[in-house]
Amino acid sequence: MGTLRAGDLVAVPDGGIDLTLPTYDQPMADTDAPGGTSSIGPSLTPGTHVDVQSGLDGAWQPGFVVAEVTATGYRLRREMDGAVLPDLPHERVRRRRKRSTWWV
Repeated sequence: MGTLRAGDLVAVPDGGIDLTLPTYDQPMADTDAPGGTSSIGPSLTPGTHVDVQSGLDGAWQPGFVVAEVTATGYRLRREMDGAVLPDLPHERVRRRRKRSTWWV
């Protein structure tokens, strides 16, 4: 086949490109759990300040508090206006980071 260059067309086997979005079906460990423990699944208690993973770009957004633990994840309260939001799966919620270390 040789060396590929920008603009070259390449045949993709069996149906081409997979256009499905990534899913969050793997449980995320709560690595910031007290005592250095790591647990999988709903492990945050009501009143815990959390970050929520954006569905658009995967970035973590601060400004939420766990209002209730549900069978499917968490019901969160937005700190800005106190609004209670619908359930979010536990994979998209993490304990709020104590400090930002983006420059490290």
